[in-house]
Amino acid sequence: MMEWVVIGRRWCEAAQAEVELLEQRVYPLTDLIPGEGYRVVQRRCSYEFACNGQEVPCRWAFTNPLNDPFGVAG
Repeated sequence: MMEWVVIGRRWCEAAQAEVELLEQRVYPLTDLIPGEGYRVVQRRCSYEFACNGQEVPCRWAFTNPLNDPFGVAG
């Protein structure tokens, strides 16, 4: 199973708004492997499309992998 999960909310200077930080998680389909948790596939923010369209340099908008204004991406 795969789903987007809100992992936090932060004020974004570029968007001038509070944004939600999300990560896409993949969960195992079976319980065959005990202790097997979810795996993070990707992360994005709720303003991703707006910032991407304006070419705002941000890891969360997929426009600059080196710029993480929130300091939380792994």
